[in-house]
Amino acid sequence: MIALVIGGTGVYKTRNLILKGVSKYKSLFVVLFVVIFISVAGLINYLAKERVDHILYDGPTKHAIATVVNVDMRSTRSGKQAWSIIKYNATGTTIEQSFADTSGDPGVGKKYLIEYSLQYPDMFRILRTVK
Repeated sequence: MIALVIGGTGVYKTRNLILKGVSKYKSLFVVLFVVIFISVAGLINYLAKERVDHILYDGPTKHAIATVVNVDMRSTRSGKQAWSIIKYNATGTTIEQSFADTSGDPGVGKKYLIEYSLQYPDMFRILRTVK
């Protein structure tokens, strides 16, 4: 209050000191923000994987034979990678999904034994290759 009566010089100096303090710790705030952002993203990824695992391992599932109908080459950070597009019948509906085929031998007509969720038929896991 006294600084305002005398011309406001004290208020200006106080505000200036606060801004200097903030700019002094600016890099700390940025690093802290990045660490929190990466931690939250990792937690969300972990929880999503846990949800899929819970649905496929603990929920009601059914087996089906999936057939590769197309192979798509997609660009990744490490170069091109084959993605197999499979088609399978799940409780009366035909579902088409893709996955990164790391088997080294992607090909149209290849068959896989998959396990899919009855609640979410588009969630599946590959059990093995069928000959």
